[in-house]
Amino acid sequence: MTAFEQCFDMSSDMIIFPVRHHSPACSLQLERAAELYRPDCILIEGPSDADGLISYLCSEGITPPVCIYSSYDDKNKDGKKFRAYYPFLEYSPELTAMRIAVKMNISVHFIDMPFALQTVMFSEESVTDFCRESEDYYRLTAEKSRCRCFSEFWEKGFELTSSADTAEFARSVFMLGEYMRELSSADEKTLTREAYMRKSIAAYKKTHKRIMVVCGAYHAPVLRDKGKSVKFSSYSKTDSALYLMPYSFAETDSRSGYSAGLLFPAYYTEVWNNIKSGDNEPFLSAALNYIVRTSRSVRKTQPVSLPDEKGAFYMAQGLAALRGKSAPGAFELIDGVRSAFVKGPAESGSVELDALLRAMTGTGTGKVDLPENADIKIVPPCVDNFRAECRRHRLNINTVVPQSTVLDIIKNKKHYEKSAFLHRLEFMETGFCTVEKGPDFSSGTNTALVREHWSYRYSAGVDTKLIDLSVFGGTVEAICLALLYEKLGKLHTADKAGALLLKGYMMGLSDKVDLGYSRLSDIIGEDMELTSHYRFLLAINRLLTLQRLGSGQYSENILSLLRLSYNTAVTAFSLIISRDDENDDSAAEALRLMYSLSADHPEECSRELLIAALDEASRQPDISPQLYGVSMALLFKNKSISSEEYRTYFENYLLSANPTAAARFLSGIILTGRDVILTDRRMLISIDSVIRRTDDAAFMEILPHLRQTFTAFTPAETARIASSAAELYGTESSIFEGSLIFSAREIAAAAALDRKSAEMMKEWGIYD
Repeated sequence: MTAFEQCFDMSSDMIIFPVRHHSPACSLQLERAAELYRPDCILIEGPSDADGLISYLCSEGITPPVCIYSSYDDKNKDGKKFRAYYPFLEYSPELTAMRIAVKMNISVHFIDMPFALQTVMFSEESVTDFCRESEDYYRLTAEKSRCRCFSEFWEKGFELTSSADTAEFARSVFMLGEYMRELSSADEKTLTREAYMRKSIAAYKKTHKRIMVVCGAYHAPVLRDKGKSVKFSSYSKTDSALYLMPYSFAETDSRSGYSAGLLFPAYYTEVWNNIKSGDNEPFLSAALNYIVRTSRSVRKTQPVSLPDEKGAFYMAQGLAALRGKSAPGAFELIDGVRSAFVKGPAESGSVELDALLRAMTGTGTGKVDLPENADIKIVPPCVDNFRAECRRHRLNINTVVPQSTVLDIIKNKKHYEKSAFLHRLEFMETGFCTVEKGPDFSSGTNTALVREHWSYRYSAGVDTKLIDLSVFGGTVEAICLALLYEKLGKLHTADKAGALLLKGYMMGLSDKVDLGYSRLSDIIGEDMELTSHYRFLLAINRLLTLQRLGSGQYSENILSLLRLSYNTAVTAFSLIISRDDENDDSAAEALRLMYSLSADHPEECSRELLIAALDEASRQPDISPQLYGVSMALLFKNKSISSEEYRTYFENYLLSANPTAAARFLSGIILTGRDVILTDRRMLISIDSVIRRTDDAAFMEILPHLRQTFTAFTPAETARIASSAAELYGTESSIFEGSLIFSAREIAAAAALDRKSAEMMKEWGIYD
């Protein structure tokens, strides 16, 4: 007897049915073989530790594509987390085998090595020689059969001939696996897996008389052999987990990188459904349906006529006959649409072909709905919570097509709650959503906007991330709180604490984050950097503004933190008054913010405490010029010094200081008291006198400071200063205003020079 005859002997106690994973034809022939053989047990190539999920995979609550998600946290490999997916489509032979067993009321089991055991015994590195040899085999098979790729060869030889004799079909698949095995040697991991499957089969043969084994064609030739004995390692089952979760059509397409998949899973699902519904020409019906569907989609932007549809349909049939195929398959469908729909060059990236290929791949996802009396939890509670929240907020997770939503987070409470949920998922780094446009209160950008524009897209990776984070809680909210507290425990600076508080508010957890008040107080009280407190106060000020716009009430804990940070910032200011460095700009902004807070929240932010510190600082002989300017301006705004005193201090400092110090002093003045410069002409004269007596070298040194300083003025204020300067010099203000005007030719010439300069600098190695 040949090797195949031994494996497929219907009179023996065991037959091995070889399959290609996710093949409708193999599923159809598998049903026929089971009916002929009538086994009392079916064994399937799949992780043996997932036996408990089989009954749920066959339940009514499952809508493929779904997958078994297996994870293992190996404590011996630097604590690495290993993950694997075992997907099932409606027509996957493995799923068909399970359904056959349930229908026949017989035993069914997985027999392959658990993923965790594979991880323990073998490194995660791929075996490149085996992969290369397999690719060579696929390529040569396609070439010999005059097909464009192995997928076309498979479709022509197997999918389109599914009505063939079952034994002959199984023999062809078996021989394909045997030839592949001869031309591409199995790696050690594969050999060990096969030894494990043989051991499992031997165990079940002790309790069953007629066994059907369903496995990949590559393994079929060796599963009856005794093979060499292998010593299997042990692993901690508490460090492994198995879940049943939705999967997407796109992720099962072989073009996505899933090597065991077929092309166009949604297309083959329709073919399978046609077969199961009794359609005598399932491929022809699928071709017609996809042509009509594609034309309907393309017609929104491209002209597609009824004759075009007919042309595509007849072309697909004609190509099938020309190529010796019994019906038009996926490749004839594509070629038919290309010839009839594409009006320009027949490129793969055309709108028409893109629409067809997208539809054939599929944009939908599967569903996993547990029965209420389930005796095991197939997914962690947080995954169920995620799906429930998506339903509540009307977020479509039944497709992998990117979606978008616009939310008015200030006026609409439901929109705010939806925004909070999306912010939680973004904080958890699930990859589900991204805010494309809207206010960013953490960075202080676009805070005038009241609408958020979100994009979101579901993938199996979202569930994977949630499963990984399930140790932190049973809901998305609980996980976010746990992560917030974990991050809080690692913080040591006030600015990071402020950003975390603000993020907590955006996630709708502001009141719950307050529970970390004790830890926050410690962080704020121990941080003596004024710049850090400036950022914290900015965050708190934005948070209080949001609370006022939202509920209209302030959190008492937040107000207490505001008081603590404000008082600590005043103390921190007294420690840096003599330090003139790059942080002066932030320190100056901090003082201006603190002065503003003392007006908005006088009970928490004492104006008297700040003014006393400013007065003390202004008297220090070594105070930095910019902070001296800020201190004097704020003292004047508070009426702690008179207009005459302020002007005298201003003029004396400008006249006595060196140009750089004068520029920095002026920067501090303008930042917090520029209104005086706009209204008092003598201030402008003093500035002019300092600039006029500055030589060219010194002027070029202070010019960047002056430019930065004058950006504080609005365009209208700049125009007023230009008018005063023109009056001072007896000229027209137009020479100080507006922008230079260039012709189109001048702009083009400048752009050409810029490109030429870049090329030269690249040659010189000074520009990347």
